[in-house]
Amino acid sequence: MGNYYPKFKDGNTDTLILDHSFYSECLEYADAHKLNVLYTDTTCTGSVETIMAFKKRGYSYELFEVPQFAHGGLKLYDKIHCRFTR
Repeated sequence: MGNYYPKFKDGNTDTLILDHSFYSECLEYADAHKLNVLYTDTTCTGSVETIMAFKKRGYSYELFEVPQFAHGGLKLYDKIHCRFTR
C-alpha cells in the first residue's frame, strides 16, 4: 500500500477529504489535528464501518445530498456525502 497524503477541501485547512483507501490514517490525522472530515465516497462497501469508526472517536456526522448533472444538464441521482465534525 502507498503513503497517506492529507487532502483538504478547496483550501479549507480545517476540513480533510476522506480517502477511503486510507480511512484509518485519515482518522488518526484528523484526530491528532482536531480537523473536520468530508466523506464523499459513501457508496463503497465499507461506509458503515467508516462512519462508526469516526463516531467512536467522538465525531458527529451529517449526511447530505449533492446534486449531480451529466454533460448537457441532465439531472442524475444526487450523490450522498457525509460530513464529520468535532
